[in-house]
Amino acid sequence: MCNSVAIVFLQFDLVKEALVVLRKGIEMDIGMFVEGEFDDRKWFGRPLLYCNLGFLLERVGDHSGSLKFLYDAESILFESKHLGDSDPNLGDVTLGHACLTFLVLCRIDRLDHAQKYLEVATAQVNQIIEQERSSRLKKSNCITLYCLMTLAINVVKSILNREDRIRVDEARTALKKFEDSTPASQLLKQLLRVQSHSEALGILLSEEFRGILYVTTFFPFIAPNTPVLSMQSLNYAQRNSQEYDAPNFVLQNLQGVKPHFHENYDNYSLLMKEALSKLKDSF
Repeated sequence: MCNSVAIVFLQFDLVKEALVVLRKGIEMDIGMFVEGEFDDRKWFGRPLLYCNLGFLLERVGDHSGSLKFLYDAESILFESKHLGDSDPNLGDVTLGHACLTFLVLCRIDRLDHAQKYLEVATAQVNQIIEQERSSRLKKSNCITLYCLMTLAINVVKSILNREDRIRVDEARTALKKFEDSTPASQLLKQLLRVQSHSEALGILLSEEFRGILYVTTFFPFIAPNTPVLSMQSLNYAQRNSQEYDAPNFVLQNLQGVKPHFHENYDNYSLLMKEALSKLKDSF
């Protein structure tokens, strides 16, 4: 349930509200890891939790902390696959994780590493389209991701290969085929008009690309029994949200912590240390 509510909050950029929910999620996850059954470690909600934490810190501009959580998610996914877990949800989490990691690496100008995660995401989308595995994603989700992946591949390869012009042929084909059935169509149209690498990269770093990518890959994980949140309340909260200082984002929103608890800790470390401290206090 923590993941479902956090996904809704993050869609509306309600990062403070999402932080409250995800802090509880970390506490529960660490407690389950220490005191739970061995099979609990393979639950797909664990890597999903750390993906959402990664996206949360990406939203406030803490790319270093974001990557730490995303690498935690990757480690859990690797462990689950190594243990032979056949849960089909892991494929969808792997897709979402690859998309987010690609996004963050693009933001810190590591396109060479970002390309590797783009390839993972593309492979996952192809598996779903070719019905090689079951998925929570619907046909409309796959179309949107196909267009986003096409756009991203064109941009990244053109920049890494130092080509004079951005590749647009595949993007033009995708636009002709899916223009009326995907929210990604406007991004494809923008790509057809770019004149430089910086303009093309700007599309990948845009709020629109990030928003469509996150909603498409993570909304399918929202549980049917998630409490209904009124659009009026969400829109009101979004209008009254504030900007946060990335290095101090978590510290600004911690309450009731022990003296000196925050000294010399970044966002990632603060969240993990807080959860561990609560677990220790419970014994």
